[in-house]
Amino acid sequence: MKKAISLLVILCIAASLFALGSIRVGGAYSLVTGRTKPYTQGDQDTVVRYSSSGFGFNVLGKDDISDNLATWFDFNMVFGTDGKFKTPGSDWTSLNDMYTLAEKEARLAGGSAGKKLYSLSSSGGVVYKLPFTNTHFNYSVGGGLFIDRLYAEISQKYPNGHTEAFVVRSFNLGITSYGEISKQYSEHFGISLTVMLRMGFLNFSTQDNRVDNARNEERAFGFAPSFSMPVVLGLTYYF
Repeated sequence: MKKAISLLVILCIAASLFALGSIRVGGAYSLVTGRTKPYTQGDQDTVVRYSSSGFGFNVLGKDDISDNLATWFDFNMVFGTDGKFKTPGSDWTSLNDMYTLAEKEARLAGGSAGKKLYSLSSSGGVVYKLPFTNTHFNYSVGGGLFIDRLYAEISQKYPNGHTEAFVVRSFNLGITSYGEISKQYSEHFGISLTVMLRMGFLNFSTQDNRVDNARNEERAFGFAPSFSMPVVLGLTYYF
């Protein structure tokens, strides 16, 4: 969380230093779903499918190229309400169910359990301002590239110092669309609603079972599809 806040501050400073046309900060909802390639260690047939959704925040900077074109860059962080995954031949497993079981086991031994689930993403590209007139709103469409990271962890800590953790990281790279409806209320302030449909093609994932300081990591890398859709409603400041 501290890293995310630091990045938010950096983006705000960058906006003033590089004279961006506008910067938008808002609340975000996002979902992500996809699959991995077979893991290169352990069971070669293990292909993991995953899905998660939640709420968070988004920061977006935009700068005009011309009257009708602009470039944009955004950062998105979403805290998942639950995550699900499955392997071939099995049913979907809920991360919340895993946490409930881990917490019960840890408490029986006087310990505690923890859960982390969030996604980070960044994207950038070009938008075209639609030349609609006689409307109360402004409309823009465009596209670009994105990269996202889904992180999930279930951990257990015991009074004797023993720790166990199951950690999953999944990175996706692909293309994104961009659609925006905005309204500028004054010289410096406005609101906007943005929807980005993202299709990932390249995936890198790791599964890591940790016992104290020992780690058993499996990796998967290659072309694998994913889909995500950040929806952001926020306040825009125009420089």
